[in-house]
Amino acid sequence: MTRVATLVKSKLDGEAVKRRFRLGQLVASFSACALGRDRLCELLARHVSGDFGTIADDERLENERSISRAPGLWRVLSTYFVDGRQVVIVTEPDHSLTRIFVTGERTV
Repeated sequence: MTRVATLVKSKLDGEAVKRRFRLGQLVASFSACALGRDRLCELLARHVSGDFGTIADDERLENERSISRAPGLWRVLSTYFVDGRQVVIVTEPDHSLTRIFVTGERTV
């Protein structure tokens, strides 16, 4: 996993995105970075605003609990399909770190 370029975070900061929680430090796998800055920003904006993509209802409920009722107990998970690949975004329970990776790729 590599740290996401400052350009991605600054672009996201410059957009009018309703943030429901902190992302913390952003790191992305090489395959996720290959999606490009604009696509990563789009997916991160969806994640942080509460559009969690194609997750199951129980995961969505867990996300809502983590954000509103019990921050620090559960991670926030989103999955999106991009060009036939599943992209996963996970924000740690303490919201200090968000990881972005493509399913099936080896991650650390």
